[in-house]
Amino acid sequence: MRELFGTDGIRGIVNKALTPELAYKLARALVGYFDNSQGKKVLIAQDTRRSCDMIKSALSAGLTSGGIDVLDAGILPTSSVSYLVKTNPDILLGIVISASHNPVEYNGIKVFANDGFKLPDEVEEKVEEYMKGNDNYYRADPYEIGRIFQFNEGKEIYKNYLKQVVNEDFTGFKIMLDCANGSASNVAPEIYRELGAEVYAYNTKYNGLNINENCGAVYPEIGKALFIESKSDIGFTYDGDADRVIGFFKDQIIDGDKILGIIAEYFKRQGILRNNKVVGTIMTNYGLEMYLDKKGIKLIRTNVGDRYVLETILKHDLNLGGETSGHIILFDYLPTGDGILTSLFLVKIFKHMKDDFVRILEEIKLLSQVHDKINISEIKLTEDDEKKIIDIAKEVIKDNSIRIIIRRSGTEPVLRITLEGDVPKKELECFLKDIKEKILSYLSI
Repeated sequence: MRELFGTDGIRGIVNKALTPELAYKLARALVGYFDNSQGKKVLIAQDTRRSCDMIKSALSAGLTSGGIDVLDAGILPTSSVSYLVKTNPDILLGIVISASHNPVEYNGIKVFANDGFKLPDEVEEKVEEYMKGNDNYYRADPYEIGRIFQFNEGKEIYKNYLKQVVNEDFTGFKIMLDCANGSASNVAPEIYRELGAEVYAYNTKYNGLNINENCGAVYPEIGKALFIESKSDIGFTYDGDADRVIGFFKDQIIDGDKILGIIAEYFKRQGILRNNKVVGTIMTNYGLEMYLDKKGIKLIRTNVGDRYVLETILKHDLNLGGETSGHIILFDYLPTGDGILTSLFLVKIFKHMKDDFVRILEEIKLLSQVHDKINISEIKLTEDDEKKIIDIAKEVIKDNSIRIIIRRSGTEPVLRITLEGDVPKKELECFLKDIKEKILSYLSI
């Protein structure tokens, strides 16, 4: 079992769970695991957090001590690394320093293999073993120590790839972008302007501390207000590392479920939706599943986390999957979620089939959902505890038509509670309040 790697790499509060010592140990463990990698290169990108420089320095020290060169790509979206690692045969790995949608006190480390995929579970487990072992891994002699190179061209290579994929002229379109003071800030507005769009960009002035602060995909209502203010045709809000996106049209928020529905129908029309199936998660709204079913598209559900969405895409030979949060994997182009690429596809669809775009938004009738969370950082939940918590929720809700989803977060020390049903939202909120109080009492918090 992995202890450090969660559903999206290693993540934690900086200088508590995630320290420079831990980052250095990880780098040295990678040197040990990927033996005989001297002379190879590791590409590192980051988001805009102040703590990224500290973590990058520790990673670079560990890697260069093993004779590995570091290509510093600077501030770029996570998905850019998934593409860039494949552009140079000397690149051994890609590393992204980011805690995605989490607040600034968090940071994280994600590792990509040179095929563009995140490291498999079994490799992460092995790397953890190396981190716990004695550091007797290779150390280069003074003439072979690795060096650090700036890789500024990575941004243009990534931008050009996305423009090539979408292959459109957006002249005449007004686009609103909320960049969350994160990795999209210097990339997304440039791409859209280079494609001819008139861009209204917000939250692009990052200072190392304001990433995701009352902006971005975590706060869609704020993005919606910015969109309405801008009077744009369509708008988008990204999270800190731009691997997720939420859209806006007229007075609507287009969440990941609706995005998945729009792209699934478009792909099917184009004859490129593989096997007439898409992947969602246990959180995917049942309203989307019913809509897809009417269109002859089957929804396959998996656990929450883009790594599990990807695993299911591979298992069933598919090319589209995503999460309610806005992680959408367009597998024909990238094996990870890319908020900018997803938004470009939505504008492409909007341009060529606006009437259908509007119709799809109207026809996907999402059921009511409510969410809450409980901090469990000081609690070690057992399997029996988790079963009891589910029983508590079922005792409160006698209606079998209401879906209960209680799960541990893969990125934060919290227990997430979601209720979904074809009932008024206020009714679900009352149930949720009662369930949370009873769980807190059981856990004696």
